[in-house]
Amino acid sequence: MAWPVLVGSAWDISGFRNPDRGDILRATGQEVESIVICGNQSRLFRGRINDVAGNTEFGGISIRELKMPLHTNRRGSQRLEILIVLCVFLLGCFVRFWQSGLETVEHFDEGVYASSLWYDSVAGTPWPSRQFFAPPGLPFLIEMASLVPGCGTVAPFLPAMILGALTPLVLWWTARAWYGKSAGLFALFVSAGSDYHILYSRMALTDVPALFFIVLSVAVGSVAVYRRSGRLAILSGVACGCAWWIKYTGWLPLAILISGSSAWWLFSGRRSHKLTSLFKVQLLITASSCLVFFPCWWSLLDVGGYSAVASNHKAYMNGFSAWSATLSAQLAFQFRMDGIVGASSMGLGFAIAGLYRCLAGRGFTWNAVQAAWRKKQSDSLGLLPVFRLMGRVLVVSLAMTIVALRARTPLLLCCMSLGGLAGMYLWPLAFTGRRRSSVGQQFSGTEVMTSPDVAPTTGSRIDPILGFWINVAWLAGMLLVTPLYHPYSRLLFPLMTAVWLAAAGPSVGGSK
Repeated sequence: MAWPVLVGSAWDISGFRNPDRGDILRATGQEVESIVICGNQSRLFRGRINDVAGNTEFGGISIRELKMPLHTNRRGSQRLEILIVLCVFLLGCFVRFWQSGLETVEHFDEGVYASSLWYDSVAGTPWPSRQFFAPPGLPFLIEMASLVPGCGTVAPFLPAMILGALTPLVLWWTARAWYGKSAGLFALFVSAGSDYHILYSRMALTDVPALFFIVLSVAVGSVAVYRRSGRLAILSGVACGCAWWIKYTGWLPLAILISGSSAWWLFSGRRSHKLTSLFKVQLLITASSCLVFFPCWWSLLDVGGYSAVASNHKAYMNGFSAWSATLSAQLAFQFRMDGIVGASSMGLGFAIAGLYRCLAGRGFTWNAVQAAWRKKQSDSLGLLPVFRLMGRVLVVSLAMTIVALRARTPLLLCCMSLGGLAGMYLWPLAFTGRRRSSVGQQFSGTEVMTSPDVAPTTGSRIDPILGFWINVAWLAGMLLVTPLYHPYSRLLFPLMTAVWLAAAGPSVGGSK
């Protein structure tokens, strides 16, 4: 592992930007800051130069070496990431579209949604009370799919297959934006290889298509909140409106984004974002989603309005008295659905994400720094050699796969998500404290300003704490509300999606 080093009197490390790299060491005794960069992670040391002639050392490197240029291979890591994503996406498409001609409409709700193909044209009117099952979004998509030449027999399943195949990509982008690149890769593997998601991606039901737009809305909305972007807020609202057109619970992104971003602002976001800017973004998301859904709401007036639909759904509510029994029934179905594909995809995802994290954090940077500095840093910071660390990642991945096959993948993912979210604040604090004590022994008068060489949040496109609070709101809300409803297995999708993201983020996230 090579450690390129740059020295400057005033460095902007907010995005690892490099100001003028000229010779700025002009006088003995000058106060300087040294950014030590490994891959795309950094540490900031502060100290005093005693001799600009290069006869003495600062942090174990002579002044001449400190002025070496920085060379990175960011394109290499990006190409590797894109290649991995493309391969997993194609595999996900394969398992969802494979032998699709053998699929038939079996579920009663499937027949209702597909009635736009076999009932409407004969009766001259939609299936009676179809509005009480779901909004007209999915029947419309099925009807449009039937117009594609050669797709008549698989038309009822095409919307779920296509949007189901695209959902892992959206989850990859979401976890990547919140927690970093390796978290995105893990979420991609887990969702693409989920037996549960694969099964329902091959059924003419609303849950998988609605999930695609729900995740898309939450992902875009989180970026809109962080960037204070009105355009992204409108796009998030449109995606939420599309989910609402497919399933009556499509408004979930509004609850997730408003509660999660409000908690983030209360605990940390108020230092960088005004409350008015947050409120404007939330209002734009809400208004645009309601505007998109308004035609559907208006069409419900013929059957008694939205209140009639809500009253119909209320009949399936079990209440808090059956909360634990319903949750047990949902988990039991998850365990029955879990198989070798789900367990293997989770283990392989952890291995690929971990290896990518090792390579991006340690191996994608080259320069001419002396090997002595590398050894000194490894010894002082307690870093493992890269190949030994990669070996440990592979061993842990294999152990996770074996445990998942015995204890079930959903249970292991739930443990990872709860433990990861609970430790997201504690781990960086403890890690930074350990770094300060160990590094301070070697570099007298220096201060470690950032945390470790493979930081848990590096590479995210927004404040990871914002992603954390949205994830917490999503997970906690779905965990509370889902067991209140009748234990239909497909209703667990929003909760399991929050589990996938939570397991991916704090547990394995962090490589840029």
